[in-house]
Amino acid sequence: GEVLLQTWHPDHPVIRFALNHDVRGFLAWELEQRRAARYPPFQRLLRVLVSGDTRTSVEAVAQDMRGMLRRDKDLLVLGPAPAPLERIRRRWRYHLLVRHARIQPLREAAMRVRTIDLPKRVRVETILDPWDLH
Repeated sequence: GEVLLQTWHPDHPVIRFALNHDVRGFLAWELEQRRAARYPPFQRLLRVLVSGDTRTSVEAVAQDMRGMLRRDKDLLVLGPAPAPLERIRRRWRYHLLVRHARIQPLREAAMRVRTIDLPKRVRVETILDPWDLH
């Protein structure tokens, strides 16, 4: 078969590895990127995704969660920020990423997040070591 690829970054390492069918080179490069950024599998990650009908309510809940999570000084809390897919099916989406070396503190953080009283039509989802951020 034939594959056509359109990109703004033809010299990106991922494109080069794909062109050369270099799976091992890609894996080594990706693992080094993850080690440097402290992403799984080198640290654990919790994604907190807040969604709702209005951007203001979603952002406010996400900010509240950030404040609550940052009380635990052992956790590194990134965000909140608009999710990569900021709006799906008329629902606004913001997310936070929480990092720690071990999974148990992240499990406890996920449980705390679920105890927050939410406004109507605002939902929260927690994902441990997410595969993607969409």
